[in-house]
Amino acid sequence: MNLIDTKATNIAKIYAKGLFKYAKENYCFDSVLSEMKNLYDIFQKNKDLFSFFKSFSKKSKLRIYQELFKNFSKVSQIFIRLVIEQRRESHLSKIAKEYQRLYRLNILRIKIITSASIENYFCEKIIKKILRDKYRKKYMLKCQVHKEIIGGFLLYVENRCWNASVLGLISQVRGKLQA
Repeated sequence: MNLIDTKATNIAKIYAKGLFKYAKENYCFDSVLSEMKNLYDIFQKNKDLFSFFKSFSKKSKLRIYQELFKNFSKVSQIFIRLVIEQRRESHLSKIAKEYQRLYRLNILRIKIITSASIENYFCEKIIKKILRDKYRKKYMLKCQVHKEIIGGFLLYVENRCWNASVLGLISQVRGKLQA
């Protein structure tokens, strides 16, 4: 990576981090995520868009962007305007991509493995009972069925595992009897 790419990446990180922090504090980071995905997609599908806008004055760019993104939330609209006013519009695609990366980093990945299919309602109850607000993050829940655990469940949160399966209990008893 050359010096220009490094500078662009750092600029994108700084702006994305600021947007993410503001959106999170104002409980709108999900809607901003959706808009940043749209923004990124627009610039990926229209690679020449930046080149096209270079010839316009800042005032014209603001009007064009305002019209292009009129369906975005006020937070995203104000942010895009700020980026243009700071003459950083060429970084918008990287900023949008970095925002998405930050969002993914702040999502807790949880996996529940049961011996039979259960409804998400029960998965949510298990999570709340075990975690009890320990993790104050949004989470993404993945439920899987593995009949070999016989009954109960396995709960994986980040690098931790809670084994409340029949197979796990049998293994514990077997270990104690062999000791």
